[in-house]
Amino acid sequence: MNAEDIKNILRNIPNSVSGDGKTFVAALKNYLTKYGLVTDEKIDSALEELTKKPNHVDSITLLELHAIMDGVRSNNVQINWDSTPVSDYAKAEIWYTRSADSSWEKAGEASGTQYVLQGVAAGETYYIRVIAVNSKGVTADFDTAPIANITIKGSQYIPAPPTQFVLTWDEQGPLWKWLFEDNNYVDFFELRLDQNPGVWNDKRLDSTRETWSRANPEVRSGTAYLYIRNIFGEYSEPAVHEFNKAMGGKPAAPILTATLDGVNIEMAGLPLGYTHYKIHIVTSDGEDDYYTTSNSEYIYFFFSGTITVSYCFVDDISDGEWSDTVQADVKTLMVNAENIADNAVTAAKIRANSIDASKIQAGAVTAEKIEAGAITAEKLAAGSVTSDAIQAGSVIGEKIAANAITGKHFAAENIDLTGALSITGGNVKLSEEGLRLTGGDNSYTLFNAEGINYIDKNGVVYAQVKKMIIGKAYDNQYIKFAAPWAKPPTVLMSPMSIKVNDSDYSASSLYLVCEATDVSINGFKVNSYLRLADDSYGVNNIAKIDTPSEFIVESMEQYWYGHYSYAYTFVCRSDVSKITIPSTAKYIELSLQLDITNPFSNNAYVYVKYPGANSGWTKLDNNSRTVTVQLIVANEVLQEVPFTIGDGTSTVIKNFILSASFNAGATEAIVRVIWKYKLKTGEHGSWQTIYNGKNYIAEATCKCTLKRTYYKIAASNAKIARGYATFLVTDGSTNIYLAEVFVKVLINYDGSPLVSKAVSVSGESYTTDADGYIEMKGSDYKEYTFVYGTAPPINATVAFTDGVVTTVNIAPANVTCYIKVTYDGKVVANQTVKLNNVDKTTDENGKIAVGGLDNHSGEYTVAYKNDSVTITVNYIDGSTTTAELFELQDGSKEWTWQETSYKNISFAIPGGAHRIKIEASVDWAEGEPYAETSASIINTANKKVWGNGYSYAADDGQNYDHKDIDSIVAVTPGKTYNLLFDCASTNGVKFSWGREIDKMIATVVDDEE
Repeated sequence: MNAEDIKNILRNIPNSVSGDGKTFVAALKNYLTKYGLVTDEKIDSALEELTKKPNHVDSITLLELHAIMDGVRSNNVQINWDSTPVSDYAKAEIWYTRSADSSWEKAGEASGTQYVLQGVAAGETYYIRVIAVNSKGVTADFDTAPIANITIKGSQYIPAPPTQFVLTWDEQGPLWKWLFEDNNYVDFFELRLDQNPGVWNDKRLDSTRETWSRANPEVRSGTAYLYIRNIFGEYSEPAVHEFNKAMGGKPAAPILTATLDGVNIEMAGLPLGYTHYKIHIVTSDGEDDYYTTSNSEYIYFFFSGTITVSYCFVDDISDGEWSDTVQADVKTLMVNAENIADNAVTAAKIRANSIDASKIQAGAVTAEKIEAGAITAEKLAAGSVTSDAIQAGSVIGEKIAANAITGKHFAAENIDLTGALSITGGNVKLSEEGLRLTGGDNSYTLFNAEGINYIDKNGVVYAQVKKMIIGKAYDNQYIKFAAPWAKPPTVLMSPMSIKVNDSDYSASSLYLVCEATDVSINGFKVNSYLRLADDSYGVNNIAKIDTPSEFIVESMEQYWYGHYSYAYTFVCRSDVSKITIPSTAKYIELSLQLDITNPFSNNAYVYVKYPGANSGWTKLDNNSRTVTVQLIVANEVLQEVPFTIGDGTSTVIKNFILSASFNAGATEAIVRVIWKYKLKTGEHGSWQTIYNGKNYIAEATCKCTLKRTYYKIAASNAKIARGYATFLVTDGSTNIYLAEVFVKVLINYDGSPLVSKAVSVSGESYTTDADGYIEMKGSDYKEYTFVYGTAPPINATVAFTDGVVTTVNIAPANVTCYIKVTYDGKVVANQTVKLNNVDKTTDENGKIAVGGLDNHSGEYTVAYKNDSVTITVNYIDGSTTTAELFELQDGSKEWTWQETSYKNISFAIPGGAHRIKIEASVDWAEGEPYAETSASIINTANKKVWGNGYSYAADDGQNYDHKDIDSIVAVTPGKTYNLLFDCASTNGVKFSWGREIDKMIATVVDDEE
């Protein structure tokens, strides 16, 4: 029957009922019957449409993923499928099992075509079913749904061992180097001499994040092990290196020579890898000791007796083999041909006839050994030089000393050398210029009317000698020339005898001043003295105890308070300590301890014997005394320290420091104690009697002891000793020279001193010291180019002025480094992320290029999908910093007690969550005998209790046991759990999750598949 038939039936139903209405009722029943049939047909048709199962999805693919979330490692499976075959596709249910014939667990749902199954176990095979769901909530047939499977391999977090692990030695000592393959989980490297990584003992040489180490093995040979520790505390297999540093060979024996400063010990040069020498010296006067030096020559101050020396090379590990021992007598070292001064042996010192032919070895006397002018006519016997005695060719120009043949040796009266005439013999030339002696490098010495001049090959004149004065004078004397000089001369001075210390100053800076000032054509002033610098000081550490020997009342006032008794205000003083100081001092500092005895502490009364009166009692009127300690120098109070002493204790100890500056010239410092207090006295006599005895009152009531632990004085800039000096005055010293000065240059890199690093200065290599300095020498001002590492070169001018430090500031280079973005452990490649709120696209490796100044750092906030993280990037050229983002976010779900009153609730675990924190406060049972409450949450599938709590009261209604629900449940991310909440006796239930919660230890485990 169709709708038209139903309309016809309706038309035949009368509009009114007549008679008994049987006709009307029959017609109505007929209509209702027919209408019901039509409705049933429509319902059946609708039900068929509503319950029709959708088609299956197609093309299921599985991909294994790995992730680290808040330090917890996990293996995941990414599931993709094609929903095209499903005409009314709304979502999909994902089910899995670890065995094809075991029960299936629902992992979760996805509205798209991708789902990530998290927390899968390595080594297991997972079977995955994807069940399509249409918009009407009808699921595809489960049994015929497509299945895909994957065996989980798991991620390799333990790094591979390091490679190319070697040990070399350079001028700085041992250098370990290695390479490694970064798997993004490396924490640091551990260098050891045993195979116990992680154990902190003497076999652990170093832990570092660098790929090098300067750790010293402290042994010459052994086996080293290099481990890589990952961020989870796991160690790789070690790289192994067997090393052997041979001990240096035996050095050559030392060479001993005598100098004016002692015995010079010359040693062989240091071999590569050795840092210094160790010298063993034994002397005949009982000295037997070892000394170290980094120089190949060492002077030992020893001038008489026998010295025995040996030495060895020393490297970073130990001493090397010792050389042979050399022994010598110092006097023998000093007397040899090289140490005999010119003209030390003269004719006057040789006894007549002491040298004859028998004492002269054949060939011992040659022309080279006879000084020019040494053999003159007066020294030759008449007729001793004949043609028979002169060897043919032996008398030639170069063998005749200058001026050896003079006019008197010629028959002619004079030899005229004007114009171009000259007499030349070898390197000697006599002409109207004067007598010239030429050296091998074309320099020469010229003797003429100008004096003696030395002229180098460049024509520069040195050390002219004309007139000269030598003498001695005392400090502050003025040397006046007999006649004015043509120009101010050059004055050289040397001290003769001056005191060089001051016993008053244990730590002093002394300057020996010996120089000429006010030099003019008429004379000069002599300065020859020892100067004490401003920073000199002396310390006396001898403890001294002083007690007052005299009390003086400076003021005394009387107050009437009844019964013929009076109160008196006293101000009295006592000089406790007097310290003698040198007149050069201008500062003093004393460390003091004042021990004040309170005579009123026991009975509050002190009995005093007055002159001309009976003894009487005295007590404090106001229960306190003011004590002031003063430091006085040159009758001037420079510092004072006040404090108040009550009457409650018998002794008060005060520690304090007094210090003051003053003008030089004072010779005494005084420590003075001043008391101010008010006393009550009985009827001790008249005012005059008590006044006359005021000092006795002071002595009886003012008790103290002063302990001086030390004092320190500082000096002014002053002369403390004077003496004589020798002087040399000459007007002929041209002295053309270049005085180079050694100066320090501070190398700053990026605003801080560059410590122990190699820098290039105009192509020359320097190494900065521990404070960032290099030492250069030169004169005046000069510009250099400074280069360090990858930093841009910088030009700077160095001032070669004594005491002046030039600072060179080198700025770091701009470098490029990278941020790698991961999401749930997977690289975010070719995706748009926000970097400091600016859209950036990652490359195929998930990286974004950033940059800044070398070795600086910057903060970046990286955002992708639902997460963001702020990281610090260290700007190291080419380095990569990882920004780890995660799906899991902090969240919670709460139910009221009404909603959890014995209710079944399905709860889907958020993606990425492995832990759920459950909290519920159970109602307190009390007030009624044996009252009790309880609450629980149970997984209906396996009856596992996720949390339970209770509260019990005793027969008197007092609570004796109570427990709230507070548990951490290990769960499967994305899985839906059916839970029975029996929590009516609570204030409600709260489920929480997040990254910090995922780090917590589970109290309940319900994550089995």
